[in-house]
Amino acid sequence: MSVNSSSIPTTLGALQAGCLFAIALSGVAALQTFLYYRSYPQDAFRYKCMVAWLWLLDATNTVLISVVTWQYLIVNFTNTQIPNHIYDTLAITITLTAASTLSVNLFYCHRVYKLSGDNWHIAAPIIVLSVARLALSIVSTVKMTQSHTWDAFESKYKPIFTSGLALSAFTDIVIALTLCLYLQSQRNGLAGTREMVDAIIVITVNNGALTCVVAVASLICVSRTSSLFTAARC
Repeated sequence: MSVNSSSIPTTLGALQAGCLFAIALSGVAALQTFLYYRSYPQDAFRYKCMVAWLWLLDATNTVLISVVTWQYLIVNFTNTQIPNHIYDTLAITITLTAASTLSVNLFYCHRVYKLSGDNWHIAAPIIVLSVARLALSIVSTVKMTQSHTWDAFESKYKPIFTSGLALSAFTDIVIALTLCLYLQSQRNGLAGTREMVDAIIVITVNNGALTCVVAVASLICVSRTSSLFTAARC
């Protein structure tokens, strides 16, 4: 797969746009992290550690995305074959993203567990789905580093990559619906309590919908493009 003037916007252009967007979101995450520590100094230590862990994963991911953008656009500026090459730095970002997703999913799973009255029959399937998503991402990362090119990876392992995205979207939907169902059951009581629960439900739905939309958008990119290079940057 070589690059020509007509394919630049959907290959190297998509990479550049994705990098800029990732940096912007990373800045938002850093600001939220700072505001969290300043606003909630009395939070439990485990929550503070989780926030720090998520920020570290995001910062590392952003650095790797910036590095791989430099490798594609600057180091190989005149190399027309470079869009077909898979750098290890790019492959690693797949697992880092899944690790962040797993951390957040486990946090929500703990909420589901508590809201359901410590019911493992509800929480356990969510844990399995979340861990399976990470496992598929790790496999994708390993196969990317072994394949070295997008053509080789796509010809053999594209179903693994797409399965991970589909599982991510499905897990987000399951978590959001489960939380909403249990939160809905807590609406009994004073009007102020009902309003607070309603607000939490709205936030829960919005969070689940946003992450689900991103996963579905990535799936659409995979199905509509002939190259996973573009899809991986969606």
